[in-house]
Amino acid sequence: ETVQALVFLHENHCMHRDIKGHNILLTESGHVKLVDFGVSSHLAATMARRNTSVGTPYWMAPEVIACEQQLDQSYDSRCDVWSIGITAIELAEGDPPLCELHPMRALFQIPRNPPPKLAHPEQYSSMLSDFIAECLVKDLEQRPFSKELATHPFLKSVGPYVDQIRQELRAEIARQREDGRAPSQAIATTKYGKLKSDRKSKPQPMYMDDLATLDVLTEDAIVEQLQKRFETNQIYTYIGDILIAVNPFSQVGLYTTQHQRKYAAQARSDNPPHIFAIADAAHQALVHQRQNQAIVISGESGSGKTESANLLLKQLVYLGKAVTKNLEERILQVNPIMEAFGNARTGINSNSSRFGKYLELTMAKSGKVNGARIFVYLLEQSRVVKQAEGEGNFHVFYYMYDGLQSEGRLEEYYLHPSYRKTHRYLQETATLPKTNVERWRQLLASFKVLGFKDEEIDMVNRVLAAILNLGDIEFGEMEANDNTDSRARVIDVAPMHRVSKLLGVDSADLLDALSSNSVVTRGETITRHITFRRLARHGMRWRRDCTVGCSIGWSTRSTCCWCTTVSTIARNSWRLVCWIFLASKTSAKTRSSSCASTLPTSRSSTTSISTSSPGSSRSTWLKAFQWIWSSLQTTVPCWICC
Repeated sequence: ETVQALVFLHENHCMHRDIKGHNILLTESGHVKLVDFGVSSHLAATMARRNTSVGTPYWMAPEVIACEQQLDQSYDSRCDVWSIGITAIELAEGDPPLCELHPMRALFQIPRNPPPKLAHPEQYSSMLSDFIAECLVKDLEQRPFSKELATHPFLKSVGPYVDQIRQELRAEIARQREDGRAPSQAIATTKYGKLKSDRKSKPQPMYMDDLATLDVLTEDAIVEQLQKRFETNQIYTYIGDILIAVNPFSQVGLYTTQHQRKYAAQARSDNPPHIFAIADAAHQALVHQRQNQAIVISGESGSGKTESANLLLKQLVYLGKAVTKNLEERILQVNPIMEAFGNARTGINSNSSRFGKYLELTMAKSGKVNGARIFVYLLEQSRVVKQAEGEGNFHVFYYMYDGLQSEGRLEEYYLHPSYRKTHRYLQETATLPKTNVERWRQLLASFKVLGFKDEEIDMVNRVLAAILNLGDIEFGEMEANDNTDSRARVIDVAPMHRVSKLLGVDSADLLDALSSNSVVTRGETITRHITFRRLARHGMRWRRDCTVGCSIGWSTRSTCCWCTTVSTIARNSWRLVCWIFLASKTSAKTRSSSCASTLPTSRSSTTSISTSSPGSSRSTWLKAFQWIWSSLQTTVPCWICC
């Protein structure tokens, strides 16, 4: 009877455009009535066409949806035939196809997906499946008209059973009344590119979640879509396989555990665009295709690269749950340390990454995370000694200063609140001390999770305090008696003494290292004093090298002479916290049996520490680097290095 009503409408030049279960009513006698002509259209002729995108999303034909984006697209009365096919599936299964999706997402999927079918065709007659297939032909020109559809064998086969069917319908109506079943809720409709969730709500504009599907791909069209999506708190948008993220600079509540579950083991089309969907796609491809996956994050400063990387790591670790919870925590706790030692305030970004990061997660065949490692490139070491106006040094210096002050421990590292504004390397920033204290505590907690001992954390603090004090050393000119250029000398020795105590070296050896340099050629050591003229000419570069690159040497009374360099220290004072191991400290035998990767020779060679016996006067500084070096010689299941 619904098809007969449709034939009557079409013969009288009327297109319904909203056929669905809600608009098909039953009378007391069991007859069927087609209702609700609110979006119907009167045609000038039977074959006339329309180009308005209107209807209820789940039942809309592909050509009707296409009219919203394609200006030359149109359709005729056969769009109602498609809706009849969807309604047949709805009557058989209780819901239309794609009903689990948001109506807007259903609109995007209908034109792309193959024609819907019954989920369990074996439960129904083959004639019903054929009837549905006849209705749901995506090519409008190949789809039958309603008059042709009325002659389908499935409808013809009903004739002998009409009275029996009406009797069953009347019985069902009576049963529904007795049960007091509430009417179903209203379904969202669309018209002129806007979505109405119910009759009383205001129409909401709809925007494409994949810009690759836009009919007109211009810069203005892309920017307009991104802007309008952003204004409706939709910060993520696809362009094919690429995900665009517009930084909201605020909390948007999209990264809860519930969202992590929502985007786990799902098809991309099942949910709105999200950074978690990218992680899930990579994880699924890794597990099912057995191929390495790469995710590249790029953008301007302040665009949210650091946060996006953190969110990706969070979701990948969630998807590939490690055998032990401890390993998951260690991987996630690397980020606070990396940001503390590698991020700084700039003119346009309060948490700008001053290095390039390559993160590698290793997984077992089952998809479980079993290791991770990080390589850092292009660390902006010059920021340690000079920051532009309004910018800051690396975060860790501010965290340490305010953190130690809150604990009353500044004097342990020869620092003082009054020095805060006088340190050359510690330009003030707008960050509140309270915030720095909180992040200092988080940093300490991360160290603990990664297995750092108290004495090792103390070594890190000493290195940082030594760098600040090295920046306060002032050089002057000392005339030479041999008609050579004037030598450089240290004017105020107090900062130098503080540095020597922090690093555990003799003040005289430190002074000698700061005012001279040595070249070793074929077993011969040539030492020359640094001239004040040279120091003045290369002032800032030399000061940086003194901080993170000048030589420190000392000798003992034993036959062995220990030499290391703060060139080792900074290209190496920084690396003190960068060689971080995620695996637990098990026996060497256990480590070798579960090894996922070993440290490359080229990487270990960057730390220049002699392997000779040091004698009895080992300093705290030397012990710190011996600890690093011994760690590098051990094969571990997973490692992180900068």
